[in-house]
Amino acid sequence: MRKLTLTAAAATFGLALAAPAFAQDGPPPSADDRAFTGPRVGVILGYDKLQPGRGPNSDIGSDRKADGLTYGGDFGYDVAVNKFVIGAEG
Repeated sequence: MRKLTLTAAAATFGLALAAPAFAQDGPPPSADDRAFTGPRVGVILGYDKLQPGRGPNSDIGSDRKADGLTYGGDFGYDVAVNKFVIGAEG
């Protein structure tokens, strides 16, 4: 298991280093291209694996587990102010 974890970590690190090689050479974007003002919508997707006995107030002898898909969404509105983006999220 440890060998698999180390191999996966090394592969991830290698891919992270290789990613800049895909960058495109071109003119830098103008200030209007970088500024973002307007509404946005996002999707949240994940997986939770909760096991008892992992915290200070847990039931050590319990066999209850709560594994499953976590999902949701978010929306908001952003306004570009100079070099900063300020927004509201709901």
